[in-house]
Amino acid sequence: MATYSGDTGVAGSGDTGSVTVGQGVSTTTLTITPASPVCGQSVTLCAQVTVASPSTCTPTGTVTFTVAGGPTLTGTLNASGQACVTTSAIPVGTHAVTATYGGDTGVAGSSASGSVTVGQAASTTALTITPASPVCG
Repeated sequence: MATYSGDTGVAGSGDTGSVTVGQGVSTTTLTITPASPVCGQSVTLCAQVTVASPSTCTPTGTVTFTVAGGPTLTGTLNASGQACVTTSAIPVGTHAVTATYGGDTGVAGSSASGSVTVGQAASTTALTITPASPVCG
């Protein structure tokens, strides 16, 4: 509301209006470390949520990491807008990974996707023959 009280030559007046403040636009990026894990190896999934200028809002809340054919994990954003989770439950093969930030009261949600290919772990085989020098029969 704006009000002008007037003076000796001009009458006072007032008016009201409204303003709508929208959510800040967010962008989510996804990093997967290591780039080429093997079966049983821990994989760290990190999402970085940033808010486009001129917004001064800081994203808060959680990020949901969905691994196709694997686990769904949830990480909480820190003060820098980053959430990370670690898992060793991704099976061998190539899997789509999606990081979804659901947004909060001041920042709209966003998502990012990538993929991870988990390879087979190396194995070794040892053969032992006993006795070392057998005889016939």
